[in-house]
Amino acid sequence: MLAYVVVAGVCLVPAYAVYFAARPLIARYGLRVWQCALVGVLLATVVWAGPKASAHVWPRAMDRYERELGGAGQCLHNSPYRLDRAVTKFVRDRAQMVVQPLAKDTPALRLKNARDGGMRALAPADAQSKKVLAAYGC
Repeated sequence: MLAYVVVAGVCLVPAYAVYFAARPLIARYGLRVWQCALVGVLLATVVWAGPKASAHVWPRAMDRYERELGGAGQCLHNSPYRLDRAVTKFVRDRAQMVVQPLAKDTPALRLKNARDGGMRALAPADAQSKKVLAAYGC
């Protein structure tokens, strides 16, 4: 429900502002073809950028892992838990992400809050994962 309210607010408030600001201008000066084309280009740009903006606000779990823990400049980037050095599984009923490094002697990293589009930060799901994150300074 909160996401719906945010999306509706972000879309409708500027649209109403433009509508109520443009009405007197159009009534006074008229509407020209170039103005219609400009509005069409602006609307196409908004529609084109919408999915990219929503993917940034509500990212997939793998993208969140890269952004928060495993990406360039993050604490797990130069570790066996980097995504290209590990096998990742998801436990959907508990929304956990399990990162199992390819090195056999390295323990698995279990992270909770790993839902696609989730708003909460990824967090250790057990004591072992908490130790792993602390060992790498996360």
